[in-house]
Amino acid sequence: MHRAAADVRTRTIRTRARRSIRCSAFLAWQMAEALWIRERLALHAPICCQLPYNLATRGAEREFVPACLHFGLGITVFSPLAGSMRWGGAGFTREQVALAQQLDGLAAAWERPPAQLALAWLLSHPGVTSAIIGPETVAELEANAPAADLQLAPEQLERLDAVGRAEP
Repeated sequence: MHRAAADVRTRTIRTRARRSIRCSAFLAWQMAEALWIRERLALHAPICCQLPYNLATRGAEREFVPACLHFGLGITVFSPLAGSMRWGGAGFTREQVALAQQLDGLAAAWERPPAQLALAWLLSHPGVTSAIIGPETVAELEANAPAADLQLAPEQLERLDAVGRAEP
């Protein structure tokens, strides 16, 4: 289900014929309600939730990530690079620009592209099973793909986590 309908019960019942169900753009309470309805009606359980989550957008950590872990749902992340972490100019806050500059500094010190660090940090989180990176070119895909195998040291993860905690 891409979005929760005004009546979650109706949308849940309509999914009965599907083999797997994914929830996207739900609020945490809507996801819980869909799971309860699914159980009551003996329908297929959702397998994952799709939500925005990245170094700059950390709201999912408050309710969604714990709920997904509790209910055994995988997390598919969209917008994992928050606009490529190249903020500046119109439309971006000072805090977002500062976050991007901090990430650039760590990337230079660790000799890794900022996007790889941001993706590796994200993929290190429990429950995150995939990230929709949305490359626009083959070169972008090739530049970001190594993040899937990048194992950051605990200190590096802590530093990246601290950078992102200054949520705009």
